[in-house]
Amino acid sequence: MKVEDDEHTTAADVLPDFEETKRDARLGPGTEVHGYIIEGELGKGGMGYVYSATHPLIGKRAAIKVLKPEVSKSPTIVERFIQEARAVN
Repeated sequence: MKVEDDEHTTAADVLPDFEETKRDARLGPGTEVHGYIIEGELGKGGMGYVYSATHPLIGKRAAIKVLKPEVSKSPTIVERFIQEARAVN
């Protein structure tokens, strides 16, 4: 998925990418996610998993939340997930 202006990202923009994902949402250490390298799992909940990650080039640390495949099929949940991400940034 490439979204040029993520201030205007909607569930319709990201839902096709989630629907194509048929694997478990869990990410192991060393997995790359948009330039960030996963270091480990911080927690999990009903909607997904949260990981600690670092961007190797700039050293920026981040928490990355990933929805579980079974909940990512709902446009309402995906929209709420995007709104939550905007609120913390």
